[in-house]
Amino acid sequence: MTTTPELGVHRAVIGPLNGGNTHARVDLGFGVRVNTRLNLAVPGQPGIRHVRAWINEHGPDVAIRVTKPGPVRTSADLVDVDPPDLYRAAVVRVVDGDTLDTSLALGFGVRIDARLRLLGLNVAEKTTPDGVNVAAWVSSWVTAQDDQIVVETVKDRREKYGRMLAVVHGSRPGVPSLNELLIGAGMAVPYDGGTRDRS
Repeated sequence: MTTTPELGVHRAVIGPLNGGNTHARVDLGFGVRVNTRLNLAVPGQPGIRHVRAWINEHGPDVAIRVTKPGPVRTSADLVDVDPPDLYRAAVVRVVDGDTLDTSLALGFGVRIDARLRLLGLNVAEKTTPDGVNVAAWVSSWVTAQDDQIVVETVKDRREKYGRMLAVVHGSRPGVPSLNELLIGAGMAVPYDGGTRDRS
């Protein structure tokens, strides 16, 4: 069972510090970057000297965890992690058993529309009885999440139809992903993107 990675972690390039405040260019993914003001901190180590020491050690290209979004300035902790490509999303439509239309929240008030293809599995075609059943099951699962999901994308990877490849997590952490549930229930078979066996 996979665990849900942490939301709100981004790469950022930090400008000169003024106290704990700085201008930063934050990478939200999908080629979207925002310029913003950040109030930075090092977790468990209050004070500007710890922020300066962190940036001196790690350089200006850092990972940040948003702790308090704000319209003028956002508070963020400096963290030593590789940011996951993880986003909150609203499901707009279940297209079929392995495809969802979503509105992804990239952070900092930015949203994009994205068609997702569930990574690592294949389901019956939507025109077959099994395909209809899988799509209905996925719709019920989405409804149980109040149409709110967490999407873990494979950065900049799309499949041949332009869909973004993703692992879809529910609204509660520590629960198997939709991808795992479909395979575990026998409604999908593992698929690595190669030629499908049609026998």
